[in-house]
Amino acid sequence: MSVSEISFNFDDDVIELDGNHQNKSMAAYSKSDKKQNKEKLKHIQSSMQTQNNTKQQMTKDLLFLLKFEQHMLSSINSLHQRIMRSLESEIGDT
Repeated sequence: MSVSEISFNFDDDVIELDGNHQNKSMAAYSKSDKKQNKEKLKHIQSSMQTQNNTKQQMTKDLLFLLKFEQHMLSSINSLHQRIMRSLESEIGDT
């Protein structure tokens, strides 16, 4: 049998659900349950928003640090080149 094939065993007993069973499962959630679920959802959404804001701020901070590091490395490189030119000119003068 290939993966896409579905097999059924027609000899299995069939379980019939009456309308009362379905209504009971639908009515299992009371108004207080719905209210609690709404409050939980609001709390989760608030928590996720806070986490998102924190991550955004951390990303901004990291971007700033990377730009600062790039600037510092550029300054160090420039200073190094000036020192090397100065040393080369001193060696050339002697």
